[in-house]
Amino acid sequence: MTTMAMQNAPEVPLAERLAYRKAEAAKLVGCSPRSLSRAEKRGELKVARVGGCWFVTREALVEWLNQFVR
Repeated sequence: MTTMAMQNAPEVPLAERLAYRKAEAAKLVGCSPRSLSRAEKRGELKVARVGGCWFVTREALVEWLNQFVR
């Protein structure tokens, strides 16, 4: 997709995206990006690197959150 095409593409609402940057994921679940980074370092949260950006998939975020459900 060209830069021009990306600029004209409709923005997908945050809750409907397949993946989020760490800051976006943190905002979505109500924690700090540092908490997500710590979870990643402990091996609790899977992340993907695409180019120079780190992303958390929606699936990985839900899986991580489910650890805390009683």
